[in-house]
Amino acid sequence: LTKRTPPRLCGHLREVPELLAVESFETSHWVRSASNAEPEAPGTLVTSCNFVQYLAGVCASLSSTYHPAYLPASDYGSGVPMISASVVSDLMRARLEGVLYDPTHADYDRLRRVHNAIIERRPGAIVQAATASDVQKVVRIAADREVTLAVRCGGHSFAGLGTCDHGIVCDLSRMNAVFVDPQARTVEVGGGALLGDVDAAGEEYGLVTPAGVVSHTGVGGLTLGGGMGYLSRRFGLTIDSL
Repeated sequence: LTKRTPPRLCGHLREVPELLAVESFETSHWVRSASNAEPEAPGTLVTSCNFVQYLAGVCASLSSTYHPAYLPASDYGSGVPMISASVVSDLMRARLEGVLYDPTHADYDRLRRVHNAIIERRPGAIVQAATASDVQKVVRIAADREVTLAVRCGGHSFAGLGTCDHGIVCDLSRMNAVFVDPQARTVEVGGGALLGDVDAAGEEYGLVTPAGVVSHTGVGGLTLGGGMGYLSRRFGLTIDSL
């Protein structure tokens, strides 16, 4: 952690129970873990995997952006800023084939969660897109209104890229169709399909695609991130087959 480490981040580090100390120096910062292990040199981070996960979440939360489309206060009772009513109105008028959820909906808290529990964010709207046209409409509205847009496939993004504060989440989980062409030995995968969906479809024809090791990971996010699993030594990364 260099001398340019943001003061807000240092403040978050000092609140982590498993750390004994966060020592600040004139030219650098270093962190000691609860094991009392001494860092080898300034700038070395010695800590546990759990803390690394926490740190990733903190860094992601500090990188949030804010836009003029946000109102300074919320009508939802949580004190969390929301996107303007006009943005929600745009989404409602877009005639989406999928479903639009706002923070007043009973399923909102369930749908906003992602697998990394460190990531705690409250989008202003969640759209479960049903078609490519739905996705196009959501992207255009977010761009026109300068609203933060997060796209979620399976919700496994370690840094929480599948969600956001105050903006729009485009949830692709309804777009999970998988079509296998056994002659061409190819598979066409919907943006919200999970690895288990692809494995099941390919198994019927004795075909397999190198992918990850968790069946409920989103294919889209895994592929765009490279994708590595049990078959990677023989067949390469998932993205090599894209």
